[in-house]
Amino acid sequence: MASVKIQKSLLARLAAQSKQLRTFLAHRTRPDVRLQWNSIAELYRASVQQAFDSKAPFIVTGAPHAAYYPRNFACFYPDLLDPVTIIDAEDAANRSDLLVKSVALICSALKAGVHTTTLVPITSHSIVGINYFASPSDTLLGLLAALKQLLAAGDYADGRFAAIYARAANEGRAIRAAYAQDIAEAVERLATELVLHHVAATGADCLLCDSKRPRSAVTDARAERARFVTNANVWTTFSWAIDLDFVDLGAIERKLGRTLQRYKRELFAAFAPNGFVLHSLEPPAPVPSHNISLDFAHIRNGFWDMNEPGERSLFRNTAEHILRDPKFWTQDRLLVVSIKRPRERLIHRVLAPGYQGRNAWPALNVEFADRLLDLARWEGPRYSAQARSLLRAVVSIVARHGGYPELIAPDGAIYRTWGYQSALAHSWFPRFASVAHRTNSQVGAEGRASAF
Repeated sequence: MASVKIQKSLLARLAAQSKQLRTFLAHRTRPDVRLQWNSIAELYRASVQQAFDSKAPFIVTGAPHAAYYPRNFACFYPDLLDPVTIIDAEDAANRSDLLVKSVALICSALKAGVHTTTLVPITSHSIVGINYFASPSDTLLGLLAALKQLLAAGDYADGRFAAIYARAANEGRAIRAAYAQDIAEAVERLATELVLHHVAATGADCLLCDSKRPRSAVTDARAERARFVTNANVWTTFSWAIDLDFVDLGAIERKLGRTLQRYKRELFAAFAPNGFVLHSLEPPAPVPSHNISLDFAHIRNGFWDMNEPGERSLFRNTAEHILRDPKFWTQDRLLVVSIKRPRERLIHRVLAPGYQGRNAWPALNVEFADRLLDLARWEGPRYSAQARSLLRAVVSIVARHGGYPELIAPDGAIYRTWGYQSALAHSWFPRFASVAHRTNSQVGAEGRASAF
């Protein structure tokens, strides 16, 4: 990535914004072409081959999302190197190489002082950092998630790709060594940006990154402040940075003014005063389920600790509101993000109204299913059965549309407005395959096909 220059000028940022707008509008008139397939396994192969082009400079979702969103490594492809999702050695090599390039690029940007939600290539040798639509809250989380994948690549027991994964792990160690100080400084800077927030309704105090204004996150069409998922992911950023030895636990706790566990308990006290997790601390709706959003289930192997009875109870109670209330469900049994329409920024109200409203995100349903599988270990098979039902619904959606859709409208069509059409998110498909594999303990080395 040394040949790619990080541009920071105002003119470069304006060029990037203009390119992004043209890309989104052009995709509206030139939609994704469905892939050719005779079975879901064939469709999966075609999707993966299109998603992980070894010549690309980084991993992307799919048109119109042609830019680089570092947060996606935590939210949409946290386990790209899971062997059960790999087609063959070429696929393993392509994903490993792209993962290395993607991590190196975001680290280069961080070193250059560019900490943004999005990197947009404006030429083949220059890239610009811009924010959609506020300063980022989970870019560092995505970077750490991607780096974790590289560093853990050698831990997979599957021997088919041992040499490829060993090389990936070596590259990960080299990147960690080269950028350790830059990452540490960014994490510590994030700790200083938290503000003590007082919840008048309960008297609880907690540290928030978005107490004064919204921070951009994976569900960044929502314009609420004081959001649970945003702050849970910030907590996870600190936890992962400590696990990867970028920062010292004691140093982070001194900056926070409390232990990491107290920080987490205070978040729960603020966001779950009634035994279930509120989406936001902004004025709540009178109906409890209207204050819940599906994104509470994030993030993989991060915030939620199902071994802890109190956390498990909060997750179960929140999940039950969703599972029992028919308003959360579309006709084809995919969960919607929320019952009520969220507060949106002006650009979303104009170009893509209801983007985070009563539309179904297959990827968020997959994450919810994964947490339900975790919950089932303690709370019984009902939750694993529900997870399988969600995954079957996602498969039916994928088959119907000839690809893995970013967003589905309530009528089952790909979400589409006058100014925006959702992507076929080919790079998100492996995450589904990894979670689907968990539902069948009998799946062996060919689990990538059996998972469907």
